[in-house]
Amino acid sequence: MNGSSSFKPSGSVTSRFVSQNDLEEAQKRREEEVRATYARLGQSPPPEALAAARREAGGSDGSTYDPRSLYERLKANKDAKQEAIDEKLKLGNQFRGIDDSESVFLAQVAQQKKEAERLKQKETEDELERFRKAALAKEASSPTLPAKTTPPTPASGASKGKAAKRKREGLLGVVKKKKVQSEEKKESVEKSKEENKKD
Repeated sequence: MNGSSSFKPSGSVTSRFVSQNDLEEAQKRREEEVRATYARLGQSPPPEALAAARREAGGSDGSTYDPRSLYERLKANKDAKQEAIDEKLKLGNQFRGIDDSESVFLAQVAQQKKEAERLKQKETEDELERFRKAALAKEASSPTLPAKTTPPTPASGASKGKAAKRKREGLLGVVKKKKVQSEEKKESVEKSKEENKKD
């Protein structure tokens, strides 16, 4: 690599790039065209027309040159947007008071809920009352059956006791109701108690 040899780009590579001088010349030509057009009309060109001519010619729109890299400019824009979003989402900004129309609406909703609950309670009470009446009517219309009275059979020794014990063991966990004594037995028991007291 020789210090005297220099790299010279081919014509196709250089044709894709535009120099700053070429841009300035294009801007001047476009501004002159705009001024000439307004001069024919007898008016002076407004600043907006000149700025538009500069933009069309590929120049800046009059803003100052920003020497930062594209990455730095995009990062600054992103940070500014993120700060704006964070400001909106701050805890203090999330809560606000309820205005009059909202409070009226919420009162109406609460009233509707109370009314629906009251109707539901009334329907439940009506249904329960109808059930009770039907149960009473059914009970009144059905005749009561007399209780069966069967005298107890005498046990015939130990064999009956063992059978009863096995029967009870097979019914573990079952509650067994005591048999109701007939009224005759109750009366006889009461008479015998009275006689015992008298003696």
